[in-house]
Amino acid sequence: NDRRYLQYRLFLNTNDTSVTPDVSEIDFTFTASCTPPGQTFFGSLASGTYTLTVSRSGYATVSDPIDIVGAVQTTVYLSTQ
Repeated sequence: NDRRYLQYRLFLNTNDTSVTPDVSEIDFTFTASCTPPGQTFFGSLASGTYTLTVSRSGYATVSDPIDIVGAVQTTVYLSTQ
């Protein structure tokens, strides 16, 4: 109830009795904040047009203008072209 523990159960099965099922990796992501992974919150921005640039080594850099009007939350999808 206080978000400190995670419990999971894993069932392994195989159709070939000469092979044992194998688990090589398990990942969990938890966030307790209002901003989930993959999203960003920019607080206290003044109204106006900003250029949002996203870059990462090995990927194409993308830049798009973002209009901020008042305290409105907006979802922005960057172009991939």
